[in-house]
Amino acid sequence: MGPSLLRSLNMQAVLASVRDHGPITRADVARTTHLSPVTVSATVRLLIQQGFVREAGPTLTPAGKRATLLEFVGDVFYVVAVVADGSSLTAACFDLSGHRLSGVHRRGVDTPAAVERELPPAVDEALAGRARDRLLAVGVAVTGTVDPQRGVVQESGLFGIRRWPLGARVSQALGGVAVVVENDVNALLVGDRYVRAHRDRANILAVCLTQGVGGAILVRGSIYHGHDHVAGELGALSTQGRDGSTCTLEQAVGERFLLERLRRSDPSFAAADPGALERLGEAPLSPAARAVVDDAADRLVRSVVNAAVLLAPDEVVFAARPWGARLFGEPMRRALASELSHPVPLRILDDPVAAELAGAAALAMSVTPLTDPLSASPQPGQSGAPGADLGRHARAVPLVPTGTASSGAGAPWDRRTAGGGPSAAGTRERAASRPS
Repeated sequence: MGPSLLRSLNMQAVLASVRDHGPITRADVARTTHLSPVTVSATVRLLIQQGFVREAGPTLTPAGKRATLLEFVGDVFYVVAVVADGSSLTAACFDLSGHRLSGVHRRGVDTPAAVERELPPAVDEALAGRARDRLLAVGVAVTGTVDPQRGVVQESGLFGIRRWPLGARVSQALGGVAVVVENDVNALLVGDRYVRAHRDRANILAVCLTQGVGGAILVRGSIYHGHDHVAGELGALSTQGRDGSTCTLEQAVGERFLLERLRRSDPSFAAADPGALERLGEAPLSPAARAVVDDAADRLVRSVVNAAVLLAPDEVVFAARPWGARLFGEPMRRALASELSHPVPLRILDDPVAAELAGAAALAMSVTPLTDPLSASPQPGQSGAPGADLGRHARAVPLVPTGTASSGAGAPWDRRTAGGGPSAAGTRERAASRPS
């Protein structure tokens, strides 16, 4: 283990201790981290210089000696989380304590060119007047197959693009700010784990129904990307209806496909506005429309049950807009409870974007010196966790990758050039040198 990696791990361990247990003395930090007092003092000095820790005043130890308390500083630097779902763009600013401070939503952002054009000003608007040099990183959750190590969208059907270097282009447009890119459903699962008080379930299948259909898989506490980062692509599954017709799951229940099926089957939907789906389930449907919805529900539930049989998760998370939760949530819950050898509980999220934003923020924090109890080093085919606890010896639940940011030279959050911490490039170097 090189000195740079060791120093990074020490920083993350000390920062986690201060954040989780502060106000806390240096001696107590040494006890909780099992680091020597000399190492703790040197690391604390560096974290104070960077602005992540400050002295909070004197205290008396149990032995009656005077000591100085340390506390975490969560409101000086920021990250911005962005969700690009194929029809709109949402951005929100978070402080390092995870509090959502301000945000912006832009409709009609439905092409790669529109994303690249609208994302940088949306970041500035989400900062709401906060200084750009206080922005540590940007996390982007985007629909499609994503290589988070390179910040490249490998393929996105909704955006109609392949090999899209989104991370590098956004970083360049923002003047070199570190940018992390991840699949939107992976980010959703990260965000859901990030905000929940309990994280006892280490094997989770997430299913997300919005513009399309996607999935994410948590195995032993880590997001599983699979070969070429295509794990979880539930929308590509072939499904068969009761009438014997076949189509992909996305063609059966994805928002635009389902609305088109309803319009073909029921004249009352022909002139319906795009928000017609939001009213599904609120009023009785015609027999023709009910047949379409029942067919979609059957295909979706069969696919999820089959995936649960294969993966044997501790829990299934179903994320959908309110109409999807109303129509498909309870049939899915009943099937998971009754059709498997071991009943699998279902948890429904009716605000997918909120979870995706939380996950994108956690991803952004993963390339800063910040530590978080959800992080650790990634395994092959998996990714680490939100926050910053890069060390595999930390008490952590690994979720998202570390050192995956796209960043130009002289990134604004490079505190080393301004009396502060490591740059994104330095983070990548440490991640690459981490022992397997």
